[in-house]
Amino acid sequence: MDKLLEAVRVSTETDKKDSVDFALWKSAEKDRTMKWDSPWGEGFPGWHIECSAMALKHLTNAFKGGKFYPEPLDSPVGRTIDIHTGGEDNVFPHHEAEIAQSEAVTGKTFVNFWIHAGFLLVDGKKMARREGNVYTISDIVKHGFNPLAFRYLALTVHYRSRLNFTWKSLDAAENALNNLYREITGYATSSEAKIGCAEYEQRFEKAVNDDMGMPSALSITQELIDSDYPTSAKLRTLFKFDRVLGLDLEKVAHEAAKVPHEVTDLVGDREKARSSRDFATADKFRKQIREEGYEVVDTKQGSRLKKVVERAPAARKFISSSADVESLLEKSDKYEFSVVILAHDSLHESKRLTESVLKNVNDYKVEIILVDNGSIDGSGDWAEAKKTEIESKFENVRAKVLCIDRNIGAAAGLNVGLKQAQGKYIVIIDSSVEVKGYIWPAVAKALGDEAVGLVGKWGVVGDQQMHHFHASTDLGQVGVDAIEGYILAFRREDLKKIGFLDEKFRFYRHLDLDFSFEFKDKGLTLKLIDLPLIRHEHIEWERTSPAERENLSKRNFYHFLEKWRDRKELLLINKNNL
Repeated sequence: MDKLLEAVRVSTETDKKDSVDFALWKSAEKDRTMKWDSPWGEGFPGWHIECSAMALKHLTNAFKGGKFYPEPLDSPVGRTIDIHTGGEDNVFPHHEAEIAQSEAVTGKTFVNFWIHAGFLLVDGKKMARREGNVYTISDIVKHGFNPLAFRYLALTVHYRSRLNFTWKSLDAAENALNNLYREITGYATSSEAKIGCAEYEQRFEKAVNDDMGMPSALSITQELIDSDYPTSAKLRTLFKFDRVLGLDLEKVAHEAAKVPHEVTDLVGDREKARSSRDFATADKFRKQIREEGYEVVDTKQGSRLKKVVERAPAARKFISSSADVESLLEKSDKYEFSVVILAHDSLHESKRLTESVLKNVNDYKVEIILVDNGSIDGSGDWAEAKKTEIESKFENVRAKVLCIDRNIGAAAGLNVGLKQAQGKYIVIIDSSVEVKGYIWPAVAKALGDEAVGLVGKWGVVGDQQMHHFHASTDLGQVGVDAIEGYILAFRREDLKKIGFLDEKFRFYRHLDLDFSFEFKDKGLTLKLIDLPLIRHEHIEWERTSPAERENLSKRNFYHFLEKWRDRKELLLINKNNL
């Protein structure tokens, strides 16, 4: 155990007698504010002891008058907690440490039942801020979903198992929930039942009591709906189920019972038409009923009225990953140029760049693709309004707005735009750049040479070992190892052999190195050209802390080296020495 634990640490804690020891009390540093006096000097409790103390204080009567009593006082509460919850990552070492210290002091079982929930995943990855894949209930509402659809989705997976959240899985869950609501509305006008469906109630209770088997409980709910029990009895039992499920079934039923008299009149008229075998008129009434938000279902027991339950429309169509976007790469060119602009909380910069492109578009047929990469500064709303304005003012310019629901990273965000581009030439421009003149003729001329694959204004040259890249200003010459990402221009046709950007590059740094090497790997050259562009402060760089910059940049550079370290012949310095 010592060797295993020490092997995964950067350094070993020298104040431990054994590698599996954990701290009950820690000495306080001089500048620490949260500290208390103790027989061992000023300090503070360890993480594990805090939880044991809080649990025994608030869930038992182990503390009285500020003093701890290991043995039970005159109370049936004792020193044992019935249920303790936590995530699967709390099992070791936290909960095992809690058990060790609590049972050592009380001599009693600490917890009767441990409930450890599995991780919530997003597209197969653990939901975490560092992954940029954290969603909130407000995000679900923004997409037009009922928040209870997420509850339904969670109920379909046992709590000990991991739940993989995707928008497609939430969509399926909401469809299932709406189907349940639709059925409930069909029972709403039934007379009140004196008894429910005892058989199903017993099965439901057994499933819930079996380690909270909610997937089984949901399955039993559906079986009840499909059964031949009277609708009134089903409804009574479903209301009991919902005390556990929490899906607002009773609320839905009560609302559905308030059927407008206009609808009940239409239902009566339809029944008369059907009795007269005037099915054309009956269908006409059915359509009118549907327009009022209800539907008629004909059964052996007669017609039942159900309320139409549909999802509220989303404020805007959102994208969760580049995989959600159709690739138009195989379609014909529609424009001379596609300009891809990626915005991430860079409203001012995106406005400046877009306006400068429009000011210098001239008569070229240009497509501007605005990709909002999970911004919270209003970039998406501005882009939508700008699209309308552009298409009303310019005959030769079209705009496309693609909104991503979270920051999926620089490469993935740009891929969203690249997949939708339909210009002969694609120009990626960073939002820190401003266009000060016509860039189109120079780009088209340079890329007219089929040997040239990628062009831009700024570039870098590397050393023999790929350890360092420095800026180059060799304008007009084929003499750089990479085009810097401030502006990257290339033929759309070449994406078929180059491929889209590597989405492991979440941060923008060194993504341009990797993309440039992809062109060189396919035998294409890189060229710097003189373009009327100026660079401003790079907001992504400026708002990232120095430590985080270094961390993210190193991570990207190591990934770049992992891919290309064995291809040093692609470097100009090594080519020249051959």
